[in-house]
Amino acid sequence: MKSILFIVTYLNTGGISRSLQNILNGYDRSRFDVDIFAMVHQGAFKDQFKHCALLPKDCLVEASVAHLDQQRGLAKLLSTMLKILDKLTGYAVQRYLFRRAGRKLLGRKQYDAVIGFSEGLPSLFVSMMNHSNKIGWIHCDYANYMKVGRGCSEEEVYRKLKSVVCVSKYTRSSFVNIYPAMQDKAYAIYNIIDDMMMIEKSKESAGVPFEKDFFNIISVGRIDPVKRLSIVPELARKVVDSGAKIHWYVIGPKGTSAEQNLFLENIVKYHVEDVVIPLGEKINPYPYITQADLLVNPSVSESWSYVINEAKVLGTPVVCTDFGCANEVVDYGETGYYEPIEMMADRIIWLINNPKELVRLKKNLGLFVYDNKSILNKIYSLI
Repeated sequence: MKSILFIVTYLNTGGISRSLQNILNGYDRSRFDVDIFAMVHQGAFKDQFKHCALLPKDCLVEASVAHLDQQRGLAKLLSTMLKILDKLTGYAVQRYLFRRAGRKLLGRKQYDAVIGFSEGLPSLFVSMMNHSNKIGWIHCDYANYMKVGRGCSEEEVYRKLKSVVCVSKYTRSSFVNIYPAMQDKAYAIYNIIDDMMMIEKSKESAGVPFEKDFFNIISVGRIDPVKRLSIVPELARKVVDSGAKIHWYVIGPKGTSAEQNLFLENIVKYHVEDVVIPLGEKINPYPYITQADLLVNPSVSESWSYVINEAKVLGTPVVCTDFGCANEVVDYGETGYYEPIEMMADRIIWLINNPKELVRLKKNLGLFVYDNKSILNKIYSLI
């Protein structure tokens, strides 16, 4: 039996935690033994991972990585001190703590693969471990990530890894365009979807009953600039002005305070207080997706949209923006539509006014099958 160690930053809701959960629900447990090390032992997914061991936290690593507003008392004081030292030393302290924690992890068990399960800190952590099979995982549009999130090269991090998984062909292209030397070690492997779990959870009761007299729209994602959910009130206003009766539900945690405030301000600005309904963070969004007539994703960019593929599995048609991997996740005119943001409201209005088109899309989605087996085999081959 092979042993695998996954490194993650947080255990929050979102695509990365969902992706890891689905791998852990689907992998061959007769062949693999899996451990998870979370840099910060916080988040709604802390108790959601089955068939694996969540390793004890490292207090110093957590203090170095965790946001200050997530800390209390002595932990917050320690975190503040470490962050000041990191600023003064160019993050030398954090790197020392990562190397120290990595040695401890490798000392407790012999792993066949160690996986930094996202760009940024997990891949950095793994790059500092003394191991022959180090794997990175890119869950973002890397070009956009570099522009808005980092700004400094991570090429040295990825040079130290044996392979890098990118969650779509577009994601791999974006990554390799920035780091051409990674061409031979970067692989496009889609995320696993636990379709049976989703279908079962979709049968649970939603906290909000959808009214049949309305056309019900759902959007799911963090309230941050990349997901662009602050534009939903404006889109809803255009749809309502066409004469449609809609309710537009938004599920997701706060990403940034500025975007959250803009989202709430726009609800008032466009007078859609009774139309756009924020539901906040939900561990189980599937009953809402299943009940909705349409899922709308207005993201600026996506590496590989979890929620779109989940909607397809659950039989809910999709309208999304024409981000880089849109043609990989939506079969245009067959399972949904992708349009420039300027045309999104028009496409929604057209679908509301053409119910037969929605029926046709739903019929097509009834034939959709997600190929988890071949995806898992690609992951196994790297391990």
